[in-house]
Amino acid sequence: MIFSKLVPAAIIPVTPNTALLRSFSRRAIIGVLLVSILLTFTIATAGDRQGRYAIKGAGAENCSTYTAIRKANKPETYMYMGWLQGWLSNENRHSKETFELASWQHTATLLAAMNAYCNDNPERPFVTGAEALITSMRADRLKTSSLQVNAEADGRSVSLYATTLRRLQEQLHKLDFLKSQPDGLFGSTTRDAIRSYQAQHGMKQTGLPDQAVLQQLVYSSTGKER
Repeated sequence: MIFSKLVPAAIIPVTPNTALLRSFSRRAIIGVLLVSILLTFTIATAGDRQGRYAIKGAGAENCSTYTAIRKANKPETYMYMGWLQGWLSNENRHSKETFELASWQHTATLLAAMNAYCNDNPERPFVTGAEALITSMRADRLKTSSLQVNAEADGRSVSLYATTLRRLQEQLHKLDFLKSQPDGLFGSTTRDAIRSYQAQHGMKQTGLPDQAVLQQLVYSSTGKER
């Protein structure tokens, strides 16, 4: 399955639960970090002669386990988060012409997409959803390093790659919302262009390049390489 829509409208992205985080033991948090590090540095890219390889940790669990844990808002959700981040880091490291696969997606957005996949494929391993997710992200990946930009509006802020912001500006310019030339910098002109786009599409007018705006304007619908 290829993710045709990264975050279906019916799926609400998970938000950090501070109570759960406080109850999450130091040992469990260290475990998440170790999973991420081990996945990043020890997973082979080719496997055996048949391309097979062992999956460790949360990736080997059935999707139904993940959806049940997520629905119950259990602390184990963060183990899946750590595993997915480690898997993506490994892909970033070993994929050709790739700096960052998740060029605009927050971890909560990725977990919501995984939840959608797992709801449709409860008996499949969590790793198969991660592989499908990565396939859907390749066209929008960052091929080279990019600086981070902090976008602020009305006391709120979001951080994103300058390359991603420039891609957003290109689309806003193409649609005649942005009058200036795309430059990868966030200022009042870009903020007002985003607000105008949000207003026309019935979205909350934050003026920020949030996940909803980025999905509509940056996420590639063609699946073709840039």
